[in-house]
Amino acid sequence: MRVAVTAQAPDIDALVGPRFGRATWLVLANPETGEWTTSANADNVAAKGGVGAKVADEVLAEGAEAIITVHIGPAAQEAFEDAGVAVYQVDNGITVRDALTRLTAHELEALHGPTVAGHWSTRPSRQREE
Repeated sequence: MRVAVTAQAPDIDALVGPRFGRATWLVLANPETGEWTTSANADNVAAKGGVGAKVADEVLAEGAEAIITVHIGPAAQEAFEDAGVAVYQVDNGITVRDALTRLTAHELEALHGPTVAGHWSTRPSRQREE
């Protein structure tokens, strides 16, 4: 399984990035084999808008079958839902490696909606599977 995880640095031991579309780095990992690669997301960090859907398309093109992040907006969440790709949320302060371990241990719940309103609102709309 290929999992895309937002990251604050190009390393599996980096902290998970807090914002999906504007994450500085993306780690694509296979938790079953331990293999991983990184992809810079610098072009989208300071972009004006619409980056969530754009980055979602890029991640899907890389073959991601699951997503792990801290926050995700409606456009990216919808793109993943349409593609049948589950999005998992973790709290701030954990590493990519820990997030992957939690995923494989079935300790993460799939989201069924964005965690924030569009354009990085401060009003979270956290919706987890009941």
